[in-house]
Amino acid sequence: MWAGFVPPLARLKSACGRRWRRPGDNAHGGAVALKDSSKYWSVRASEDRSKQQPPRSGFSGFFSLLAAETQTLLRYASWMPLRSLPAGDRALIQIVGAALADTTRRSGEWLACRPGCTQCCTGVFPINQLDAARLRSELIELQKREPERGARIRDRARASVARISPYFPGDKKTGVLDEGEEAEQRFENFANDEPCPVLDPETGLCDLYESRPMTCRTFGPPVRSEGGLGVCELCFHGATDQQIAACEMVADPEDLESKLVRKIEKAGGPRGQTIVAYCLAKGRP
Repeated sequence: MWAGFVPPLARLKSACGRRWRRPGDNAHGGAVALKDSSKYWSVRASEDRSKQQPPRSGFSGFFSLLAAETQTLLRYASWMPLRSLPAGDRALIQIVGAALADTTRRSGEWLACRPGCTQCCTGVFPINQLDAARLRSELIELQKREPERGARIRDRARASVARISPYFPGDKKTGVLDEGEEAEQRFENFANDEPCPVLDPETGLCDLYESRPMTCRTFGPPVRSEGGLGVCELCFHGATDQQIAACEMVADPEDLESKLVRKIEKAGGPRGQTIVAYCLAKGRP
């Protein structure tokens, strides 16, 4: 069994527009929803990785994405109030950022992620309490620097909660998702057309990009889940299975994220998963 970063299947739930495909599918018509894990393509353990070659040209998007990620790390270090987060969160951000930069370099133009591409910003998905704490912390800091912009994010989050709360598969007061197989099935059909409240509808950019959840940081590149290796349907057009596998992103090989989530819980913090809208709708830090 692969021992690295394995995003929980529910966490990477595919909503409308939030779709992955397996290598080998038709790039334009063969997308498969991530929730259908039986359709995933798996990398064989015996595969000769030495023969896999990433693209040799087409790095126009690489430099812009790498520059954005570098600026993210610098801004994160400058504003994040450490009192509200475990000490290891900064290290986690750096580890995942370095992994993203590496897979971006290897992927070249096969990785279609660009500022303004919002395909993965539609449809709710679960976030853990570390993600939630990070988002709330940045929103608090943003409201100090740019009150109007921060208020718009809060307003969008509250409007989203108002739209989806009647069907929310969890505690409507706390925003914590229910657990269990039945709850997961309910979640599969929940709010798949709902835009993320952090997405600025005018610019198409994430207003809390520096503190975005781990799912957002790993959506697009080839990432392995319990069902195999998946990529965004917009990416890796024309690449072979072997070329896709050569660009695999191993985001958190030591599973630092899970350790930090447990640390939050042991310190008396909230337990369970939530969603971005509920996380930001309330005014608490």
